[in-house]
Amino acid sequence: MVSEDHLSGHQKATIKDEIRVLEGLCNTNIRDGSAQEAYENITPSIFKEITQAVQERCPLIHEVIEALVISNQQKCNVYKTNSHKMLCGLQTLAFMGNIRNSNARNCFSLIFGLLCISYGAGKQFIDMLQSMGLSLHWNTMQVLYYNILIKYYLKVQLIFSIYV
Repeated sequence: MVSEDHLSGHQKATIKDEIRVLEGLCNTNIRDGSAQEAYENITPSIFKEITQAVQERCPLIHEVIEALVISNQQKCNVYKTNSHKMLCGLQTLAFMGNIRNSNARNCFSLIFGLLCISYGAGKQFIDMLQSMGLSLHWNTMQVLYYNILIKYYLKVQLIFSIYV
């Protein structure tokens, strides 16, 4: 007999299935594709699109996050809307997925690491974030940067060699 305070076996199985779906949603092929595909996949709406997909394809996880992060109390910060809270909750869950499976191709750790580097974060800070599952390792980020730069360099070189 399952008490009301615990998850049933069916609910646990549903959550495990939905976590696998969430891992698939968080793999946007940013790391695997070409530099152009990475550029096209990182859009301002990437997080909202993932939030909508989770709501549609992972209803139980969506309801759990909603129960955890949304409250009806009015606080001083009017910018923390319910949609903003859900977005933050889902991003946190995505980072947890990276902690759960370090081999997952999660775009959140890459995007967050790139964001930190763009604001001037150095090797030690990025490696500290990596130890918490929030970013990729510094060396991995540098290899990705190098590969993207080389692809763009070769493409530019090819374009300009046509006109010479």
